[in-house]
Parts: sequence; C-alpha cells; structure tokens
Amino acid sequence: MKQEVHTVLDRFQVEPVPSCEEGMADSRRLATWLDSNHTRPAIESLLLGLQHRNWLSSREKELLEVLAPERTTIFLARENRYLHPRQSKFFSTDLLEMAEAPDGEALYSHHYLSSTNDGPVPCRVHTAMIGSLESQGFILGLLCPEKILDDGNAEWFADIVQRFRKAWQVAQKASEALSLHYDEKKPALVVNRASGITLMVSESLARLVETDPGELVGQEYSVIARKLSTSTSGYKLHLKNLQPTGMQLCVASFQPTSRTVPNTPFDQFFSKFAFHTMRNKLSAIMVAASHLDTLRQTSRATNESELTEIILGEATRLDRHIDRLHLLVDCNRLPLKLTLLDRDLKQAIRLLNDTYRTPPDIEVITSGKRLEVEAPLNGIVLLLEAVLLSHINRRTRKCRTVVRVTENTDMITVEVDTGPTKQDAELGFDKLLHEYSTRLADQMKIAIEQFVLSDQNTLRSQLQIRKGKSL
Repeated sequence: MKQEVHTVLDRFQVEPVPSCEEGMADSRRLATWLDSNHTRPAIESLLLGLQHRNWLSSREKELLEVLAPERTTIFLARENRYLHPRQSKFFSTDLLEMAEAPDGEALYSHHYLSSTNDGPVPCRVHTAMIGSLESQGFILGLLCPEKILDDGNAEWFADIVQRFRKAWQVAQKASEALSLHYDEKKPALVVNRASGITLMVSESLARLVETDPGELVGQEYSVIARKLSTSTSGYKLHLKNLQPTGMQLCVASFQPTSRTVPNTPFDQFFSKFAFHTMRNKLSAIMVAASHLDTLRQTSRATNESELTEIILGEATRLDRHIDRLHLLVDCNRLPLKLTLLDRDLKQAIRLLNDTYRTPPDIEVITSGKRLEVEAPLNGIVLLLEAVLLSHINRRTRKCRTVVRVTENTDMITVEVDTGPTKQDAELGFDKLLHEYSTRLADQMKIAIEQFVLSDQNTLRSQLQIRKGKSL
C-alpha cells in the first residue's frame, strides 16, 4: 500500500542533481550490488546489532551511505529519534509516526518543498517501517529531489525495504538465540563467523579492555584480538557457535579462572604463550573460513582446496594444543593405566600424518614384543608426538626420522634420530614443545634427553621408560 502526503520542508539544501537517465543507471548499479552474496549478511548483521545496542557502528553507517543513490539521503530512525544520520532532524515527528501505522507493510511517499537560497525545490521522501522492538517502530527512509525521481527510484526503495524487512525477521530470530548465551553484564562479544566482523561488545568487556565499545564493534576480530589478549589475562575464553536461521555467529565469553594454588612459572607460561598460540590459530581458522565462504558464494573456487586444507590443518593443530595442555595441567590427577608402547607410537605417528599435507618420513624399528608401561591416559602418545614434532621442526627436505625401541630387564629405551638437520636451527624443541615434553616426562618420571651428533649432523632424542608400573 502506498500513500502520499504533501508538506513543506523548512530546511533542506539541495545539491546539483544528475539527469533522470543518470539516476536510472545508478539504480541499476545499486540493484546489482544488492544482489551480491555479501550484502544480505551485512544487512542482517546491521539489524541484529541495532536490536541489541541501539546505535550504529562506523562500518554500518558506511553500508547505509552506500545504499543511497547519488544526490539522495537515506535515513534510519527509531520512533522519533534518528539513528542515521545522527544529530539530524529532517522532518516533523508526524512523518515518522505515520510510517508506524498499524499496517506495517505500508510504503509512504511524502511531497516536500525545500527552502533554499534559490527558492523552493520540490522533493520526495519515501518512508516505511522495517520492524518493531518493544512497541517502537524502526523507520527506513529515502529523501531525494523530484528532479531525479523516476519509477525506478520508487521501485528500488520498495525493493530495499523488502530486503530490510526479511533481514529484520532473520535478525530477530538470531537475537532470541543470542539471548541464551550473550549477557551484556559479563565480558563477552559476538562475531559474525562468515565475515569475521565483531557485531557486539558487552559494556563489561569494554571496561575490562578500557576501550569504548564503538571502537571495537565493526572491526575484524583479528584486529582487536591483540588488544583483548593483553587485557584478559586471567580469563578463560569460551566459544559458542550459533547458526540461527542461517546467520553464522560466535559468542566469545571471558570467564575468570578460579585458582586454588598460587601462580607458578607454568601458570605464567600457559596464560601468556600457550594461550596466545591457540588464539592465533583460532584467528587463522576464522580468516580462512571467511575467505572460503566468500569463494563458495561467488563461485570463485580457485583457492577453495587450499583454504580448506588451511582450515582443517589449523583446526587439527589447535585441537592437539588443547589436548596436550589439558594433559599437562591434569597429569597428576588423571588415572593410571597400562598401555602398549608400540600401539601408542603408531597412534602418535598417525596424528602427525593427519596434521601435515605431506606425511613425514618416519621409520620404526622394534623387536615386535608387547611392551607395557603405566602412564596417564594418552600420556605416552602425546609425549612421543611432542618429541617427533621437535624433530620435524628441524628436518630438511631430504630427511628421514628413525625410531628405535629397545629393552633390557627393567627399562625401555626409545631412540629417535633425524638427519641431516638444518645447520642454523636451534635444537628441535621449540618453546612450546619443550614445555610439553620436559614437564610431562618429569611428571611421569621418564628420563628424556635431546642432543646433536656433531659428526653426523643428526638430532637425537632418548627416552628411558620403566617397564610395567613406571610411576
């Protein structure tokens, strides 16, 4: 339904306008842009954020400005308050209230006479309600001089209103899902996983990082991750993925860690280095997933296979980091069990093969006997995996790793040789792997040593494990 109203606009400066043909071409350009795959999620994100925070980020304002054809102004208001442009009041509140008529599907067209230095200029204002929240209507409008008005202009506005109304329904369902997991009173943020853009930042988190929410909302998560990591030390990051009505959302909440013992050097290592490592891998997964989704939607799948491998590889590595750290923290509290050394060695190698695009060249030499050791669940697997990783980090292209397992009456010796290794590299244990291996070995009372055979340029690791009950 379309209604027309005649009013006089007191103040509106009309700029030089293009011809009708130029206006029609501009409408066609915008119609093409609106049909692109990234525009719908952007509008849904704008409306979802608006329903929660009642203000627009800089990125969202830019989106609205792009929507407006040349020489026109698009505006957004909630009841009688303008959200965009801010601090503006183009018309009387009667105009906005009229758009909030009981028939929410109506489109209104208002005739205006603007007062300028050159005299009155006829203008047209289109308004429509796109949704309501707490009995207050959200009004979308378009202001344009009648010199550039044509049927395509009105049809374009009707089209954009329908898109906003559909997006409002999607955002409303997403808002209901978010209400179960997002609390403004607790440190948390919401990220659009498809784009990596931060949609919401709670006031509690903004105070924690000492930054205005407006500086964080609309930014890519990878951009603000460094600021968050330096301000949330002592907080545990919890991620909850949601996909309500097609929107790909992630709620990241920061929960204070409860400590029952004083800080130790390991606690400091975990909170700073290991936590940052996992955060960086998570950011890499999000960025790759965003690009992959864009390629899928635009049917430009040139790098799709490569990005898929990045996502799977980084996700696998992140999962392994979490498993190792969990075992390292809880090693003394996990139940002990007898395990077969050769089976654990095969599992460790299989984990490495799943991690790398080209599986490392590893040869295993054993006596074939069933050698049992006692250790926490998966403890031997992760220890062997960490040792092998330290060798892989130092390998050259033409390099192989040989694992020899020998035994005597009481002890089992696992000897790992890799050569030739890189001349200018440090020992294969990087900081993180060294922490996994040495601390885990100490807690399981397993002797571990690593050194370089100078005459052969070969990296060697030796593990001494007691048979049977090793702890």
